[in-house]
Amino acid sequence: MLLRSQLWLPIPALCLALWAAPFMIPAASAQTDAQAAGSSRFEQKRAEAFAAFQEGKVDAAVSLSKEAMKIAEDFAGPDSWPVAVMWNDLGSMYQAGGRLAEARDCFERALPIMEQVKGERSPETADLLGAIAEVYRRQSDIKNALAYFQEALEIATDAGSDTSAGMAYTRGNYGLALDASGDHAEAARQLELALSAMVTALGEGHADLNLVRSNLGLIYLNAGQVDTAEAIFRTVITETEASLGPDHETLVYPLMNLAVIDAGRQDWTSGIARTERAIRIAEASWGSNDPRLVNFLLTYANLLQSADRLDDSIAAQQRASALKKSIGQ
Repeated sequence: MLLRSQLWLPIPALCLALWAAPFMIPAASAQTDAQAAGSSRFEQKRAEAFAAFQEGKVDAAVSLSKEAMKIAEDFAGPDSWPVAVMWNDLGSMYQAGGRLAEARDCFERALPIMEQVKGERSPETADLLGAIAEVYRRQSDIKNALAYFQEALEIATDAGSDTSAGMAYTRGNYGLALDASGDHAEAARQLELALSAMVTALGEGHADLNLVRSNLGLIYLNAGQVDTAEAIFRTVITETEASLGPDHETLVYPLMNLAVIDAGRQDWTSGIARTERAIRIAEASWGSNDPRLVNFLLTYANLLQSADRLDDSIAAQQRASALKKSIGQ
């Protein structure tokens, strides 16, 4: 099984992009005292939710976000910009936690409000369509994912926001959907475009660039260009270790995909060592119950079995099964 880096981020790029956007609420001079107080409480509660999420306290973050949503509905109305933003925040949190059906529901609730407030062909609408597309991709519904990605990119191009940082993430995810559909050449082209846009928007040293490079390596690996893929993975690991240290989460996917290459060469010892390191980093970064660990553990079990370490292989399989059960997969 080949493993994809997930774009994206402890809080996905869409949530971060909307976080910085101005809310469409009355100017201070036009606000009533009640509206001003509501706006202040809303911003404070949303900041608390964001901080909780950054600390890995997902349940607390969701609860705080729902409180912020209620405040927004009270002072700005149920079809206002702050409410759309809160639906987006909740969707992003659910998506990062693997609760994809709930994530899509939140994004779809935000969409008509965003279309009404910002316009059907606005950059913000394009961002939300990209978020919905990414949920479909993670649910393996590639047909719907491609349709939503293409609409998002078309709107963003018309609105002049197709080279923004947020849309670069969307384009990168579009590339992964194309890869899943079997169109490896176009997938690689979209990843290259996403990488170029991210360098322009975020700067050459930004940590997320190596996530995109890792996904580009995966696409070359899927296309059978193993040497090109291996070179990309090794470069990502070297650069990440130098800039972020030997235990940064960006290392997880290139390590796992190098282990897949090791397996193809029947180098079980190297593959097992890389997988063990990747799992250790993933657990330290994401927690021991993160749903992404299921595939890692299954890959680890297969490598152990190939190396005739049958008891260890069974233990890894059992742990993967227990984790799948605990997260409802």
